[in-house]
Amino acid sequence: MLEWVTDSDRGQPDSRRYSIIPSTANNVEQVRNCEGVGEVDFFPYNKYTPYGMEWTGLIDELEWEYQHTIYGRDKLNRRSRDWSFSIGDGSLGMTSPDKTRVTLQNGGDDFRRGDFIHVVVEAFDENGRPRRRGGDFFEAVMERESPQYRSTAGRVIDYLNGTYSVFFYAAWSGKAVIGIEMTFTREAIHFLNTNVRQQDGRIFWNVVYRKGDREANSTCYLSNEGTWSDVCEYSIPAAIGKSVYLCNKPQGMDCQDILTVKTSISQLDEIAERFNAQAKNPAYFGTHGGHVRTIEIHIKESEAERPFLPKCGPDMPVPLSDGFWSSRKTYSSLVCRARQWSVEDLKRCLAGRKIILFGDSTLGQIGRLLENRLGYTNAIHYFHDFKVGPRDTFFWDQNFGINVVDSVLKEPCNSTVFVVNACFHFAAWSTRAHIERLIRLKHALKRLVTQCPKMPVIVKSSNPRENHYAAQSIHSNNWIFYDMNRMMRKVFGGLSFMFVDVWDMSLSHWSEPQVHMHSDVIEQEIHLLTSYLCPE
Repeated sequence: MLEWVTDSDRGQPDSRRYSIIPSTANNVEQVRNCEGVGEVDFFPYNKYTPYGMEWTGLIDELEWEYQHTIYGRDKLNRRSRDWSFSIGDGSLGMTSPDKTRVTLQNGGDDFRRGDFIHVVVEAFDENGRPRRRGGDFFEAVMERESPQYRSTAGRVIDYLNGTYSVFFYAAWSGKAVIGIEMTFTREAIHFLNTNVRQQDGRIFWNVVYRKGDREANSTCYLSNEGTWSDVCEYSIPAAIGKSVYLCNKPQGMDCQDILTVKTSISQLDEIAERFNAQAKNPAYFGTHGGHVRTIEIHIKESEAERPFLPKCGPDMPVPLSDGFWSSRKTYSSLVCRARQWSVEDLKRCLAGRKIILFGDSTLGQIGRLLENRLGYTNAIHYFHDFKVGPRDTFFWDQNFGINVVDSVLKEPCNSTVFVVNACFHFAAWSTRAHIERLIRLKHALKRLVTQCPKMPVIVKSSNPRENHYAAQSIHSNNWIFYDMNRMMRKVFGGLSFMFVDVWDMSLSHWSEPQVHMHSDVIEQEIHLLTSYLCPE
């Protein structure tokens, strides 16, 4: 069980500490029985799933793994151990949803409302062989259908040895059904990270050049590395680093004659199918994992009160549960003291404020709902550069972080809110190109908060989306968007920005995951966002 620790000097909870299995757990029994439990605050966000974090440096990842395995902890007692080769004769397959074991901590016979429910996942391959390595991507939800709908997402902790812990906050009493799904195997993620995400040219644009009355069609692509010749180059280092937009110049046209650009999902599918054919086992991306286990439990009633939460503010730590749906329409945050706003209070919070939304269409959903529900028309949406979509975009009018931020600098500091996201539409960029773009945006935002230190800057996460076919599972899958959330945390953390993380909120909602979230989720997202704007 995880317990809340009260600061006795102040007479009220001040910090949340959990009695929790340490990340040094090295075997299944230790994980299951909570041996070696220690007091820790919050896990750093990037340690929930440390596998696949090449973008923070392979050395950092291997150092973390070494320090949290039995070999690293026993390095002072090497003479007492046998360091000879272990010999095996067999084969190791990918993690099998059918063979993988899921068990409840201590048998799971005494859960009470307010507890954290601990589930242990032990990965096995199709031959029944223990995997002994982590890196599989699991998504977990606990819910109750009746008498009133309840649900929450599970926090997955990967010990990098084939064993995983999943924690759920027991927000209600009565029946609960736990479902754990393996969305991607370690091998699929490894293929994505090494053979796909590191590659330039995974996205191309159809472009139109115009000179006088004559038009010509061509194609363009983004390059972060490599060489080229006899093409038109379009660069903006202050916005996207050393990435260069390269276009095949039509005969008789000059580079400045470029007019419009457009790309579409069908073009992403075409390129993704090529990568799928290159995979040693294309089934990596065809099955989308599978349900490992569905477990039914009963949660007893208790007098436990909800934990004391801090007010919503910058750089909030990430708890073991982001929150839960207390009904089909209401999400209760466990990150901070978010509230359910009345229409009148929402209008008061937003009165006199102008909200600049810089990002994809999921931010546009916020602006449209504010206008439709509140009549609020002061949310201005700027679509980010090089978007994926069916309509032509005038090449010279694309929005980059630097020019949008510079336009915001002309607004009054005390009445403007800047909301940004950087996920969807960029899944097909190489990891390096995307990180360079985030870094440039970060420095533009640092200029903004230097001039306007009290201007709220809000970073909105991505959300899980649907994947209906193999190509989509390569170019627009949930592992990539989950990883992009970690990138934003890493790049924008520590700058007093506010993070509105809607991943677990969306994952645990009763509706099917989709890019454009259900209106219930958007409404709760607005309640959370305004709780950051008006925490008092």
